[in-house]
Amino acid sequence: MYLNIVLLPFLGSLFSGLCGRFLGSYGAAFITTISVGLAAIFSVCVFFEVALCGSPCYLKLLAWFNVEFFYNDWGFLFDVITVIKFVVVTSISVLVNLY
Repeated sequence: MYLNIVLLPFLGSLFSGLCGRFLGSYGAAFITTISVGLAAIFSVCVFFEVALCGSPCYLKLLAWFNVEFFYNDWGFLFDVITVIKFVVVTSISVLVNLY
């Protein structure tokens, strides 16, 4: 659910950009609005989990390089500030897409 907040708007815009000719303007608008709306719903759920319950989450995607005692990984950290930004940005994005 955490990565869906990041990936759903990207995949929706990619799909509507590549297949927009076949979908038409209303189909492309529907897909992008639904994908951003789902990301907004997921961001509210993650807000309740991380901000209100106090359980930040780190998702490690892959290891970039490891040198003896130094480990540097690619990943996402979902803390309180990040989740608040997700709620604000995705809710405003849904309103912009609906308009």
